[in-house]
Amino acid sequence: MRKFACNFCRFLLRGWRVGFLVVLISLDHSRIEGAEHLAPPTGQWYFRLNAPVSAVWKGQSLGVVLERLAASQGIPFWVDRRVDIQRTVDLQFNDVPLTEVLDRLTKLNSLGWSPLGNICYVGPRDAAREIATLLELAKQSVEGLSTAKRVLWMRTSPISWPRLSQPRSLLTEWLNDQGITLHLSELIEHDLWAAKKLPPLPLVERVVLLLAGFDLTCQISPTGDKCTVVQIPRPVNITLTYEAGQKSRAAIAQLSRESPQFHIERQGEGLTATGRWEDHVRFSELLAGKSSRGQNRQAGRARQVFSLKLENEPFGKVITAIARQVQLEVVWEEGLLDSPADPRQRLISCEVVDADLSTLLQELITQVGVGYRIESGKLLLSTGDE
Repeated sequence: MRKFACNFCRFLLRGWRVGFLVVLISLDHSRIEGAEHLAPPTGQWYFRLNAPVSAVWKGQSLGVVLERLAASQGIPFWVDRRVDIQRTVDLQFNDVPLTEVLDRLTKLNSLGWSPLGNICYVGPRDAAREIATLLELAKQSVEGLSTAKRVLWMRTSPISWPRLSQPRSLLTEWLNDQGITLHLSELIEHDLWAAKKLPPLPLVERVVLLLAGFDLTCQISPTGDKCTVVQIPRPVNITLTYEAGQKSRAAIAQLSRESPQFHIERQGEGLTATGRWEDHVRFSELLAGKSSRGQNRQAGRARQVFSLKLENEPFGKVITAIARQVQLEVVWEEGLLDSPADPRQRLISCEVVDADLSTLLQELITQVGVGYRIESGKLLLSTGDE
């Protein structure tokens, strides 16, 4: 059974020529048995969820309210196309936590919201309950691809589109730019979107978010070069296994009260759980002894996040410095350094913002044509694609 290690920190890696500048925001280390990567990525705005907000909205449209929240709180919103942004909002807040503002604002309009890394999704209530799980399911299918294809699907890039853009055309363009073929695009209804600009997001997230507005999702081929539009298979659940520890009985009891739809069964000495991604994250926190939802929101999700900008720097120095930051030993496969084109001397350039370690490594190694894997505290670099 794989072990899941929660490490929450943020590294800001800038100015390569003068060395790495590391800013440690927070550290909360715990270790539990279960599936890996139980924590979704978090953008800077997520850590302001408990920040007090004061506002008076009288006769304002929902669209205007979201725009003002985005500007004042630094929240990039992905607003589902099914949301009526012309609906009138009459609300008043005085030093109310941002979470409560979002709860009341969306509840008033029969909507829901979900924090998804660099952005906050706002959409129909049922869709908001499903979106994080849909994203995780898509990411799990990407994790099984070759290194080169994972890079294409997980590479982050800023998003923008002009007024009157057609979502079908946007999706086709995003995929074609990466050499990926789109199938059954006719399932996407014709629509015209307002101009939008959003922070960098991985391709897989952009695809899922766009399709969700049409009650659709994506099916990524085993080779990663084909994306098929499909109806969302419901119920939208993920099944993971956990080790039954001392805290498991209390964790099961508490989550059963909080999320009755989260199904947990004992399988031998372990536990098998089926439910939404958020409930899995919550269950892992309870197993780790975090009983307070307020504590979880205040601390954010456990994740290592990197921002890195460099230009024409030796791959060897870059990868060694990154590995040192995350306490990994770099191991070069025998024969990899014997070739005339020593990958350590290859000059690389990149710019990533709020990327997890996997995304950052994929962004770097694809430029030098090597493969990698992480095992037993070592970053193993090998020839070719794995």
